[in-house]
Amino acid sequence: MQDIVQIVRDEIVANIDNTVVVRQIVDNDELTITVVLCDYKWLKVGQSLTDEDLQLWNIQTIDYENGQIRLLIPGEDSTLVKGQVLTIVQPTFVFGTVKTAENEWKLKTGENSIIGLPLIWLAGSVPENEYGYDSSKDYDASLRVFFLDNIDMVSSLDDEQRSQAVRPMLALEKAFNDSVENSYKVDRLRSGQRRTLSIFGNEDKDGIYEMIFDEELGGVEAQPTLTIYKSVACKC
Repeated sequence: MQDIVQIVRDEIVANIDNTVVVRQIVDNDELTITVVLCDYKWLKVGQSLTDEDLQLWNIQTIDYENGQIRLLIPGEDSTLVKGQVLTIVQPTFVFGTVKTAENEWKLKTGENSIIGLPLIWLAGSVPENEYGYDSSKDYDASLRVFFLDNIDMVSSLDDEQRSQAVRPMLALEKAFNDSVENSYKVDRLRSGQRRTLSIFGNEDKDGIYEMIFDEELGGVEAQPTLTIYKSVACKC
């Protein structure tokens, strides 16, 4: 029997593709360079891309309409070329109840939660349905997964908040699903429900009255059901 938390963490989240490819160089000056990427994934203004020399290209602006992104050049000799592969921020994974997940998140980030974003939270506990002894399948697991990033609740309108978290987290959820599709240990039995969260908080008839984590977050909740296949083991 394989632990679903270990499967999600090590087989799915750890194998999410966090690379992007430069498709076109649009313009550059002494301080910045404007490029088009093949896929923006969950990139946001304020994040950075890392090249093969571990140089950080900080994102100044993203023009989604024209598909252009302006980056701050890290050094005098730094350059980007068409076809170059860059890495973007890897999501942080936590599991458990609200309290345990938030504590784990803070421990991983040294109380600086911003560097632990985006966040993938597998809410516990996870219902499982076992298969028979002779089946190649181990069990089905019904997940409740949150894909979360920070928002500005003070000076942003709802559509701006959705651009800060919901839209990039839809891209992260897709990357999560792509990782499932690429795995030989896991399959998606069904997609289940998905819910977008402009604000990640508890809500009543008057609206959001408290944040679930001690941060201003938004994003996506997904409830896929995964099939876990048995590991092949030798008999001694």
